[in-house]
Amino acid sequence: MRFGPEDGLMDTPVAVTSTRKGTLWAADSHDSTAATARFDGSRWHLRRHPHLSWSIHPKAIFQAADGAFWLGAEAGWSRAHDHRADFSSLWTPM
Repeated sequence: MRFGPEDGLMDTPVAVTSTRKGTLWAADSHDSTAATARFDGSRWHLRRHPHLSWSIHPKAIFQAADGAFWLGAEAGWSRAHDHRADFSSLWTPM
């Protein structure tokens, strides 16, 4: 199977990971903005994160013991729960 922007995936994914509950996520950038995409089994759901800079670092994607899903970039960190795609910015350097 191949996926692309027409399927909801960002234009330059560099990292794909699965959470403990099996949720599949892709991360990096879309149109030069940090982005994630969550796969629901048939389609990707893209979310841009302009507060995180132009991309998400591929080595800064992980799931914490409490199930929270973390993303890191040069401009800060974002956190979401495994089953939702509503990220909140937790830290942005000055």
